Amino acid sequence: MFLQNSQYPGQFPDRIRGIAGVCFVPLLAWTLCGQELPADRVSVPVRDPSRPGLVKANLMAGGITVKGYDGKEVIVEARLRLGHSGDGDKLDKNAGGLKRIDVATTGLTVEEEDNVVSVSTGPSHRAVDLFIQVPFKTSLKVGCLNDGDSVAEKVEGEIEANNLNGSIHIRKGKP
Repeated sequence: MFLQNSQYPGQFPDRIRGIAGVCFVPLLAWTLCGQELPADRVSVPVRDPSRPGLVKANLMAGGITVKGYDGKEVIVEARLRLGHSGDGDKLDKNAGGLKRIDVATTGLTVEEEDNVVSVSTGPSHRAVDLFIQVPFKTSLKVGCLNDGDSVAEKVEGEIEANNLNGSIHIRKGKP
């Protein structure tokens, strides 16, 4: 060893390891807690921008926020909500020490056909929040079941919004 305390042989490096561990663990926890999960983002042009479009979006768990803007594309951003999944915390007696590893993906799918844009997310054990930007004259058909609100702002088209266990906020018109 290149570092050694002559009074207490072998203890000096142990102290360094202990101090390094005490400093490193909180730094690692702080770094990991401050990070957000990346968002899935898709931009879809509508086929005929001269005609009003329709956006359909439904979620099992999570919220949907739609905002109108002066553009010709539908921009969809999906973000997993931070927190534990719930089901993964239950211990299975037959698992034999195995632990479920959740993949941090929203499973976002956006399809456009004849000015109708359909937005969906894949099966997930966590809530997914959708943030959608649409041209002002777009109509909406959105729905949420659990753990989120339905919000529509600055949209001039027809709006059909359903929410089983959350609230619905609609602010029509341009800014």
